[in-house]
Amino acid sequence: MKMRASSTNGPPGTAHAYYWLGTALMLGAVARLWMLSAHSLLIDEAFVAVGARDMLHNHTPMWDAISNAPFVWTIGHLLGMTGLANPTLLRLPAAIVGTATIIPLYYLARRIFGARVASWSVILYAVHPFAVAFSRVLFADSFQVFFILCGWLALENVLNPSTPSKLKIRDFGLLVLLWALAFLTKYNAVVPGALWLAAGVIAGRYRIKPVLLCFGAMTLGAVVTLVLWPYDAPIWLSAFLEKGGSYDVQRSAFYFESKLHLIFFGITEVALVAAIAIALRARDALAKPLGHAALFILMY
Repeated sequence: MKMRASSTNGPPGTAHAYYWLGTALMLGAVARLWMLSAHSLLIDEAFVAVGARDMLHNHTPMWDAISNAPFVWTIGHLLGMTGLANPTLLRLPAAIVGTATIIPLYYLARRIFGARVASWSVILYAVHPFAVAFSRVLFADSFQVFFILCGWLALENVLNPSTPSKLKIRDFGLLVLLWALAFLTKYNAVVPGALWLAAGVIAGRYRIKPVLLCFGAMTLGAVVTLVLWPYDAPIWLSAFLEKGGSYDVQRSAFYFESKLHLIFFGITEVALVAAIAIALRARDALAKPLGHAALFILMY
C-alpha cells in the first residue's frame, strides 16, 4: 500500500509544496486586491491614465516620453475610457499580475533551490510590504518583474547544469518573446537579464557558449520591440544611457551616512558578501545556486 501511495502521490513533499504555493496565491490575492481604491491615484498612475485616454481619444501614436508608450497603450486598450476613470479598475491589472508573479517565482526558486526554499519564498513574497505595495499601484515595474521571472525560468530550463538541453528553435523563440515583453514594459529589461546570465557564469552554473546564445535571444527581443514600436526607440536609448551614467558614488555615500535607517541596506550588503563567501567554500549542492543568487543581487 505504501508503494502504491508513493507512485500515485509523486515524490515526497510534492503535495505539501503545492499546498504552500496555493496558500501564497490566496494570501497574495487578498493583500493585492483588497480595497484597491483606498487612496487616490499617485502621479505616475495619473500619467498612465491620462496618457491612455489621449491614445484612445486622439489616437496618438505616443503620449509622454516618461510613461512607456507601449505599456500605456496596452492599459488603455485593456480598460477603455470608462475603466481609466475608476481607480479600482485602473489598478486591477497590476494587482492580478502581481499575484500571478508568485507562480513563476515558485517554479524558479524550486528549480534552483528546491521545494522547501520555494515554498518559503512565495509565502514571503505574497505578504512582503514592497511587493504588495508595488502590485497595488499601476506601475510598469510589477509587470516587468513578471516577465523577467518568466524569462529567468526559461533560461533555467535551457542552462540548468542538472538538466542540460540544447537551445532549440522553440526555446530561442520563447526567450525572444519573453524578453521582448519585458522590454516593452520598461526599457531596462536587458540589465537584469544580462546580469543574471553573468552571475550564473561566474558562479559556475552556466556555460559560456549557451549563455551567449541566450543573450542573443534577449537582445533580439529588445531589437524587435524597437522595430515594432519605433517612436520610443530614441527615448528609451537616451533614458538608458542617462540613468546608466548618472550614478554618483559620493552623493550616494553622503545619503547613506545621513540616514540612520539605511544601515539595514548595509546589513544587506554584508549578508550578500557572506553568502558569496559561503558559496565559495561550500561543497554541497546549494553552493553554486547560492553564489549565483547572491552575485546577481550584489551586481544589480
